[in-house]
Amino acid sequence: MNNRKSWHVLYTKPNCEKRIAEYLTRKKIDNYCPLNKVTKHLQGKKKAIEQPLFQSYVFVNATSNDLLMIKQIDGVLNLVYWLGKPAVIQDIEISSIKEFLKFHSNVELERISIIADDVHVSSTNQIYMLDAGAHEQDVKLAKLLLPSFGYALVANVEVNYTLLLSKDSLKASPNLNFNNLYNGSFR
Repeated sequence: MNNRKSWHVLYTKPNCEKRIAEYLTRKKIDNYCPLNKVTKHLQGKKKAIEQPLFQSYVFVNATSNDLLMIKQIDGVLNLVYWLGKPAVIQDIEISSIKEFLKFHSNVELERISIIADDVHVSSTNQIYMLDAGAHEQDVKLAKLLLPSFGYALVANVEVNYTLLLSKDSLKASPNLNFNNLYNGSFR
């Protein structure tokens, strides 16, 4: 078994994501339950709440040996598998999700198809894609692709906060990162 840590996806019982993440944290097991800030209308008032972005999923950074113990935790149904093995999520995707959620709320998930040579990332200082296209007159759509997970994070952003990037410009800019995107230093 591999004793090198990598990010995996736990499949949990519905509405148990936060509880499992808290339990893993108490056990000092590196984990991440992405929380999406959403606006809900409750009793005629708007209220901002945090809810898990990926329903029934919690990311865990663990060795193969640790995964055996983690699968025994109450509320964990299984690992998410890809091609018969536990799916491995790249570090860059976890850090990209964290950065994307810092700047966007009311994020939605979109299933995507992956083409092998679409976007290749080899360093943790890179992102997969931030694509902004016309959605409405004063709103643009920001999209972060997560190829190893088969999802895209999608958020509406105001026009004046949007930087338009094409897939080609991302491939041509290997050192592009979120800090450059959001502080305006990317040119």
